[in-house]
Amino acid sequence: RSTLFPYTTLFRSVKDRVDLRQAQHKGDGGPDMLLVVDHADDGREPDIARRGVCQAFVGHGISSRVSTACSPHGLSRTKLSLPEGLVTIKPHAFEGCSSLAELEIPTSVTTLGGDCFKDATSLKELHIRANYALPSGSTVSPFENSGIEKLVFEENVTLIASHLFDKGCSNMTGLYLPSTLQTVGGWAFRDCTSLKSLVVRSSLNPPSATVVSPFVGGDIEHIEFMSGVVSIGSYIFSGAVNSMTSLVLPEGMTTLGSNAFAGCSSLSSLYIPTTMEEMGMDAFEGCTSLTTLNMNSSFRKPTGASYSPFENGGITVVNVADVLSEIKTNYLNNADGTQIRINIPVSVTKIGYSVFKDGADYIVYYAGTEAQWEAVTKDETFVPSQVICSDTVLPLMSAMRQVGMVEESEGSEGTDGSLSDGGACRRTVGNRMRAAVPIMLTGNGAKESGKEVKKKG
Repeated sequence: RSTLFPYTTLFRSVKDRVDLRQAQHKGDGGPDMLLVVDHADDGREPDIARRGVCQAFVGHGISSRVSTACSPHGLSRTKLSLPEGLVTIKPHAFEGCSSLAELEIPTSVTTLGGDCFKDATSLKELHIRANYALPSGSTVSPFENSGIEKLVFEENVTLIASHLFDKGCSNMTGLYLPSTLQTVGGWAFRDCTSLKSLVVRSSLNPPSATVVSPFVGGDIEHIEFMSGVVSIGSYIFSGAVNSMTSLVLPEGMTTLGSNAFAGCSSLSSLYIPTTMEEMGMDAFEGCTSLTTLNMNSSFRKPTGASYSPFENGGITVVNVADVLSEIKTNYLNNADGTQIRINIPVSVTKIGYSVFKDGADYIVYYAGTEAQWEAVTKDETFVPSQVICSDTVLPLMSAMRQVGMVEESEGSEGTDGSLSDGGACRRTVGNRMRAAVPIMLTGNGAKESGKEVKKKG
């Protein structure tokens, strides 16, 4: 009973007693706001029970289900405010409420049945005040085919259940997740095809054993990670960021789960923070547009992981930051035969097991001398096809310049004796210019991409 409503009409069904409260009347005799609460006689927690409500409304012109109570014979319900103390809303309870524009779900509600607000196409904004779960075993969203354009999460929400907004937010273009959020279930935002922008303010992890992204079927173009995000769990964005071209992982992040961004085929720019400690296998699997990788941290693979975070990618250049002393295990696996250039600074003193996949054609450009390179501790599995040190290639280039065989393009030699990318040389062949290729001394001649090149003069 509530003082908010002018009167109360009681109906009794076979097993349930239903309290129908009607607010202000419209001209056609129907209420503008409707509350329906099922009070169980045995003292159980109140819920909205489909059977009891359907029977109670038979005399009110409603013979099928509660959903038809929203618009029977021209009556329109635009607002629905459910009372505190309510715990469960059963499946289909308010299905078909196409005129429902304002919905208040109390913090006491813990379970939302499948399709309980299905086809609420006028519902544009929804406030989420608690952790709502679906009935055990259910995979049907409460909000399927709704008109939700904006979700507002209270700062006490820690869980978004699997399938909660599945096929229910196709009109939503942006999403701002709460800082208290910890877990997001698979399919939670499935087929939210208009969702292009996402703000993440906390670490996100899937429920145990979940191998499907919450955003599956979508295509997010921009993700902003705020400070305080320490980890992103497995499969969180897998297959849901195909059009994203740039990604900045925030400083402070330490862990990235397996398959976290798998399938990001348009990603061409990636920033990995210096704080990254562990990156799961296939984290960026199939990201074929990512050709240059700036290695700012020497993260490890998880225990038992057998694949690289960048499996089946398109990386051809790896730049190792000059603050790193170690390159850890299983860092980069590209398809066999892919040529990879690895720029390694003199700060690196150790290279771990199977850093690069056996059989890949990778060339090391080392900023130090041959003697310094020999002093680097290298696992026996690290076998590059070529190693070019500063005192190997530069004397040869100098000699070739003197006899007019090469000319230098924009760029310069670094203070450590290395050539910058902009300082690549070109070989003169007749009147034509050909892009430079890796050159190293081999006895009396030079070796160019595996071919002997005779020195002029």
